[in-house]
This record gives sequence, C-alpha cells and structure tokens, in this order.
Amino acid sequence: MTKYILVMLLGLVISGLSYSQGEIIQQKDLNYYNENSFGLKLNSNGFGLDYRFEYRYTNKTRGFLEAGLDVLKDPKEIKLYNPFFTNQNKFVYGKINSVFKILVGTGIQREIFSKQDKNSLSIRYQIAIGGSFAFAKPIYYNIVDSTEIIGNNQYFYWSPQTFNLDYHNPTDIVSRESWFKGLSETQIIPGVYVRAGMNFEFSNDRFKTKALEIGAEFDIYSKKVSIMAENGQQFFLSIYCSYRFGYKYSTLISRDARKFLRTQEKN
Repeated sequence: MTKYILVMLLGLVISGLSYSQGEIIQQKDLNYYNENSFGLKLNSNGFGLDYRFEYRYTNKTRGFLEAGLDVLKDPKEIKLYNPFFTNQNKFVYGKINSVFKILVGTGIQREIFSKQDKNSLSIRYQIAIGGSFAFAKPIYYNIVDSTEIIGNNQYFYWSPQTFNLDYHNPTDIVSRESWFKGLSETQIIPGVYVRAGMNFEFSNDRFKTKALEIGAEFDIYSKKVSIMAENGQQFFLSIYCSYRFGYKYSTLISRDARKFLRTQEKN
C-alpha cells in the first residue's frame, strides 16, 4: 500500500513540474539565506520525520545538517486477533521487535533549475551520508501457558512473554502487552546510511519553505536487525517521499526588512 502512495505522489510532482515550468519569468529569488525545515516522511518500509539546517556554499550549491527519526515496518506485518479472545488488542503474529532508527548526518544539495517566479518550482538534487542507529525493543505478548477445567468450564491462564516461532501459535496469543513492556531491554545497533533524492520547492513566499522530496535510502548496520522472527536484515533499501516546510532567513537582511519585503510581496 505504501509503495502505491509513493507512486501517486511522484505522479503529482511530475504533473506539477510540467505546469509550473510554463510560468517562469526572469526574476531573481532570495539567495543569501540559511534555511530551517522539517519533513514528514513516508517510506516504503515505514514513516518518519526529520529536521534539516541548510547553509549556502555558492549560488547553486548548499550544504546541510540533518537529524531524523524513522519507524521501520516489515511488509509481512498483518494485524489479527485470537478469535477465542475477541475483546483483546490486535497483534502482529511473528513480530518480535518494534524497531525505529535515529539518523544524524550531513549532505550537499545542488540546484538544477532556479525559481524564477514565485509560482514556479526550484528543482535540486542532493546526497547525504551519516550515522543510522537502530533501536530494537522486544515486543511482549500475553500468551496462554496453562489451562484448567473446573466443572464444565475451561479457564485459560496467560503471562507476558516474548514470541518464539517454534512454540507459539496464533491461538496461543491473547493480545499484545503494553508498548512500554521490555523498554529496558532495547538493543541499539549502530550503522551508516546513504541517501540520494530530488527536492521540488514550490513556496510562493521567498522567506518560507514548502517542498516535496523523493528519493532512495540505503542503511547498513553492524549486525542483523530483526522485526519479524527469523527475518533479520543487515541491509535496508527504501524509497521515500517527504513533505518539507520551514523558513529561510538571511544574515544580510534585518528582521524589519524581511517584514517589509513580505508586505510588499502581498501587495
């Protein structure tokens, strides 16, 4: 499902690009600026958010520092419930860890097409590299471990346990435990990431950022990261689409001057 959404967003970017290029006029945009932006990201293997600080190298080239948080999902995750205990929470059979990663890195961005008009697009490509730290928190389930028959009634007793594919069936699991159960047992698995992408900036305010970003990311970890039982991975490749928003500021323009320019543009 996530992949279909990403393809649709890519189609919107392409159609928007073909429309906006016809409106370009010769008008210089703000150049000497730094930028703070946030991104809401949808990945082919999860979702996340990030923060980025960009600074100017040249007219066409910018560097940036970034930090982000991504939640990782496995394509095999399917939520279900035990039909014998229908009032309990749903669970993913076979899932052993909740996994999220923290990214810290740096990168460079190069402008291909400049924004010539406030209603047009600025198109850039970028690459980034940095550290990727995966946090694997064990998932606990309420699993039936004994039964007792009293009279004509059968009673089930369960306790919090981690999942074991060799011993546990779907009918053994009553429900999942609280997410915080097992938090102290979280493993931290260090690694590195490389990402390449295209950035389409479309804000009609020279001091604000609105952009759609698409690309691919490759993560390598020091050991296998397991989301599902017997399905650990050391290498993760994903595609992503991110909506970015934020603001730009120039050290060459005072705060009062920026307010004046905004007022002039609105008029």
